Amino acid sequence: MESQPELHDSYARDIAGDLSIGGLIGDSWSLIKEHTVETVGGFLLAMGVVYGLQAVITIGIYALMLGGMLAFTLAVEVVGESVATVFAVIGGVFGYSIFLTLIVVVQGLAFAAYQAMWLKLVRGESRKMDFAGFFRAFALPLTLGSLLQLCAAMVGSLALLIGAYVVMLGLFFMPFLVFDWGLTARQALSASWKLSSGYKLNLLVLMLALCGVNMLGMVTCGAGMLVTLPLSVGTFALFYDRIARPGNVYLDIRAK
Repeated sequence: MESQPELHDSYARDIAGDLSIGGLIGDSWSLIKEHTVETVGGFLLAMGVVYGLQAVITIGIYALMLGGMLAFTLAVEVVGESVATVFAVIGGVFGYSIFLTLIVVVQGLAFAAYQAMWLKLVRGESRKMDFAGFFRAFALPLTLGSLLQLCAAMVGSLALLIGAYVVMLGLFFMPFLVFDWGLTARQALSASWKLSSGYKLNLLVLMLALCGVNMLGMVTCGAGMLVTLPLSVGTFALFYDRIARPGNVYLDIRAK
């Protein structure tokens, strides 16, 4: 029987450090100033991977669409327009589902690696990333977790938009828990829901505040978002660390 990790309510009650919006964003900003190459450069690398692979996938999808149009023309002559249309619709839905799944997986893995770097930074650990080892160890649970998050948010949206947000906030810490504790996707989602218990409102307010910060970043033709988006990731990494790991290294350093 699969053992459950020791992630119980004590982690959601034993708080270390400042969870205020100003404190979290201020400390994240301090880390960005001290480690600009890792935080901003790492974000650019993650974005490059995501959009590069997305471009490749998109080209592949268009190639398949072209092939599908040719196949549809031939199918109309063989089975008739009605039957060919049904197959075309089924193929389109299937193709779009594959495209969406690939995008979710690529984004999830790229930004999970970036989040892992931030967590190491927050804790004063070595920030050198063994990407090959990281993906070998965590690709499967992170992929499954991302897809389950998407499905859960879609189910939550049935309870209007607020339901989707509640689910999203409750499962927000899934990537951190996967590479922090070595959990499976199911364990990480369950642990995230427990860990966020009592803090969903805090997370919502913090998310709204960071949305405002990123809107300011957009004012400079989007260039400011090269700083505000890493700031957002760092802020959430600090939030997670201050709940899951009381007495973290960064707080000890700041106290001296």
